[in-house]
Amino acid sequence: MVLTKQQFEEAEYRLENAKLTKSKRRELRKQIKSYQYSLKFPAFRSSNFTIEFVNKKTTTGQLENYIAEAKNATILIDTESIIRHGQMNEPALIQIQILHKGESSTILIVEIKHLPPTNSNRRTLIQKLFDECLSNEFIHMWGDPSELLPFVQCGLFTENILNAANILDEQKHFKQFVRDNYIHRGSDCFCEQCIHQNPNDPWSLIDAIASATGKWLDKSLTLSPFAIGLDARLYSQTPQQQAYRQQLATYAAYDCLAIQSLLPILYPRPPTPAYSFISVDEEPANDPATTNVIMIMT
Repeated sequence: MVLTKQQFEEAEYRLENAKLTKSKRRELRKQIKSYQYSLKFPAFRSSNFTIEFVNKKTTTGQLENYIAEAKNATILIDTESIIRHGQMNEPALIQIQILHKGESSTILIVEIKHLPPTNSNRRTLIQKLFDECLSNEFIHMWGDPSELLPFVQCGLFTENILNAANILDEQKHFKQFVRDNYIHRGSDCFCEQCIHQNPNDPWSLIDAIASATGKWLDKSLTLSPFAIGLDARLYSQTPQQQAYRQQLATYAAYDCLAIQSLLPILYPRPPTPAYSFISVDEEPANDPATTNVIMIMT
């Protein structure tokens, strides 16, 4: 939920005056920062992508096409889980972005709770899809690849396959990139000190997108019930239910697209001197090694 102005003021007051747990204080800071970014920056938007669902309604032909598309493509992976306080988080979605050599992307949303039977041909094809994606030369992900370990229990890939995969932690990469290249620039600075970033903490995706692209990435749906079944083919839905599920699907897709928007910055070509960065074209990059980023030279 994005805060209203009144809720923002109440959150600031509570942060300054109330006795709060460490986790609650951290959550309030996130909400306050998101509200401030929403006022300062235009919303992150992307286009030229399609969302496809992978679940028990997906046909054999569709799965075979996805496997073919994944060959020689750039792969980005993200996940969504259901937060269980005091328990292990419950796997809900795996998002696979297949970035084509042209200008388009296919984003597969694998619905963990709605897969075909384990002994079915379609389940085997989903496993082959993950085999193909995880054997890619480079796989981009925001965060440690261990984020995928809880999904091993779903039977779509093994821990050995996961350990052998060349998954690039772009969150860690971005943190080092900022330290190596970012220069303090006054009131609009996004250095770790100016955004109150603990030097030992990883960068959040919302901070990375704001600093690198000058856009606001709405993360207000992070705690949503992603396991409810997003694909309209799964069961009959009212217009309101369908609209909500489309919103969740777009949110999940944007996590991958946001990572993609950072790739031209993290993998520039040709090499450039030290610079600070403030914006990137709204359209997703076609090639992680080809930059379309507008740099501010310092």
